[in-house]
Amino acid sequence: MKILEIKNKGSIAFPEGITWTPGNEAKIAIVGDNGSGKTTLLDTISMAFYGVTPNRRSESGREEGAIYGCFKAKSSSIEVKAEIGGKIIHVKRLIDPIAKTQKPYLYVDGKAVTEGKLKEFQEKFLEHTDLPQDLFLSALYHSQKGKGHIVSLDQAGSRELLGNLLGFQEYDSEFDLLESERKVLESNIAADDLLFKNLNFIIEGEENAKESLQVFESDKVRIDSELASLEKTLSDIQQRLAEYKSESSDVQALIESRTFTEKEIKVLEDEIADISERLKNNQALKAKEKAIRSAVEKKSILEVEISELENHIVLVQNQIDSSTKEIEESNKAVKIEIDKLEYEKEAARKNSDKLNTSRSDQRSKVAKLESEITECENKASLLQRVPCNGVEVSGKQLNESCELLADAVKSKEKIASLKIEHDELLKEMEQEVLKIEKIKGEMQSIDSQKLNLSSKLKTFDSLTDDRVKLENLKMDIKVKKDEITSFTDALKNLAHLDLVDERIRDYQAKIEIASNKKSELDSKLSGLALLITAKQSEVDGQLLIEKELADAKLKKDEMSKRRDEILTEVSKLETKLKQIEESKEKLEALGTPKKLERLGRLRNLCEALSPKGIRALKLDASGPEISATINEVLSECYGSRFQVSFKTTKETGKGTVKEDFSIAVYDEETGEETFVDNKSGGQEAIIKEGISLGVAVYKIQKTGKAIETVIRDEADGGLTPDNAKLYQKMLDKAMALGGFKQVIFVSHKPEIQNLADAVFKVGEGKIEKLSSEDKGMDF
Repeated sequence: MKILEIKNKGSIAFPEGITWTPGNEAKIAIVGDNGSGKTTLLDTISMAFYGVTPNRRSESGREEGAIYGCFKAKSSSIEVKAEIGGKIIHVKRLIDPIAKTQKPYLYVDGKAVTEGKLKEFQEKFLEHTDLPQDLFLSALYHSQKGKGHIVSLDQAGSRELLGNLLGFQEYDSEFDLLESERKVLESNIAADDLLFKNLNFIIEGEENAKESLQVFESDKVRIDSELASLEKTLSDIQQRLAEYKSESSDVQALIESRTFTEKEIKVLEDEIADISERLKNNQALKAKEKAIRSAVEKKSILEVEISELENHIVLVQNQIDSSTKEIEESNKAVKIEIDKLEYEKEAARKNSDKLNTSRSDQRSKVAKLESEITECENKASLLQRVPCNGVEVSGKQLNESCELLADAVKSKEKIASLKIEHDELLKEMEQEVLKIEKIKGEMQSIDSQKLNLSSKLKTFDSLTDDRVKLENLKMDIKVKKDEITSFTDALKNLAHLDLVDERIRDYQAKIEIASNKKSELDSKLSGLALLITAKQSEVDGQLLIEKELADAKLKKDEMSKRRDEILTEVSKLETKLKQIEESKEKLEALGTPKKLERLGRLRNLCEALSPKGIRALKLDASGPEISATINEVLSECYGSRFQVSFKTTKETGKGTVKEDFSIAVYDEETGEETFVDNKSGGQEAIIKEGISLGVAVYKIQKTGKAIETVIRDEADGGLTPDNAKLYQKMLDKAMALGGFKQVIFVSHKPEIQNLADAVFKVGEGKIEKLSSEDKGMDF
């Protein structure tokens, strides 16, 4: 990566906007006072590429929110143009700090790739640059606060960063494809699982179904044989019965006649029973005739009475409504008069209050005049007591015009006018008192009139009797209607009452006819019984053959029913076996065993490509190689004193080994191994920078992709001048190992600034390149 151009407009540091082209010098120093905008300038790269600033924290705590704190103008924007992987990457980001929105645009070799959508930008930027944020912050850009440095990351973050260094992203696409196939296959198997189980359940019943079918078919053959034999037996019995009947035709005729006669008697008995029930019902209705006629008559009387009561209710209600209206209109007129008097009284009260207020003011004026008159009289009394009054001095007669007596003279002159004004006020007060008394009289008169009018207000108590009368009438109607309701059962038979006599006579006649006919048939049946008894032996023989025939038919029916049941079961079993064959075909088409075998292989592959698989093994194996690169960079400062190592596992309290990630530093002088942040300030700064530069060098060596520019923001902070020079030697070493063509750094140390090939000063919203004469200045 090589930075070609940076633009920043609308930020707090650069409100009017700046455009900075770093140039091609190897070492570029950014200088300026504290708060001049040096960090903002370098953070522009991170803000443009990733939408975050590593040196600020937002109020909400969200990383993406911190960027808005760097800008003021609503139409702020930043642009960074860089050469990355042989492509010209141009990023433009429009930022609205007020609405807190940002729209990033990506151009590759001058061609627009995205159009302001954040997610699309993130995907396309990573696709074209292969430069994830964690790698940028840990290796290329050493921010002032060390954000993103591998030492400051947690275990997961450190492993992800090393994964990017080792090119684990090449596994991501393969892993994604296999994982996607695994999920689809698992989904298919899960979807097929119920069907698979159902098909297996159906197939499991195949043997039982075949055995049952064989048993039923055997039963069917046996029953068919027995039915054929039984058919022959039935034919023989029917033949014997026909021959027996032909030999005793007289007996058969007697038996048939007896059977027919018994049926006729049964019909007549049913008919007599039905007609007798009808006769009984009509006789009961006849017995209630008087009560029904009485109910009809009472109903008519009650309906007339109800009608009269309803008419009376209408009259009473009209009377109540008329009286109510009359009272309301009368009261309304009285209330209007009372309201009018109240209005007049209120006007009089206001006038009285006004006069009382005026009277109070007049009292104050009278008191003031009386006080003033008394004062003037006291002053004028001096004219009677002054000894020089009338004395001649130097030929001049002294009198009241003497200046010494001027105030007394003026007071004397005012007394007369003040008394006149006083008397006039008293007269006015007397007039107002009369007016007030008059108003009081008027108000009392109004109150008297209101009282008289109020006595004319009518109440609705006079309507109480009418209302009670109305409720009583309604109650009477309800009682009468309830009485009518009690006649319902009696009245519903009224329509049948007119025909009851005729029906009774008709039913009695029919019963008599049917009874006579039944008597005749009973006599006939008795005669047949005697004839049949005389030929009983012939009858018994026929009855025995008929019973044998009936038993044979019953047995045939039972066997036919059993045969039908067997045929039904056979049909069911044949259908089931057909379903079993179809299930076998479906199970084979489903291919679940093959899918399960494929799923097992996919799971193994996904496990191998996952973070716990080959990545973990590769990470463990690469630790020493990365450590060696870091130590080579670090050796420029301390030789072999400090040795950095990556720990990818650790032993638990139970003696087992588990995954871990930490960075340890071994000090040859002390023989101790400790964490980086346990070292002194200067040592910690140099070791952290050595790790960062070593990671960048390792990235270049492994991928072959040129990282032409590295950026450092006060990475030499806390170093003594001697340590600062060692830091620069380490930087030179890293540039040589990694093939870096340019380093852009911020430093406040003159000895470090003087090592730069070009120096740019930031301040007052501008950036300018310093001449060689200005380079020695302290910033």
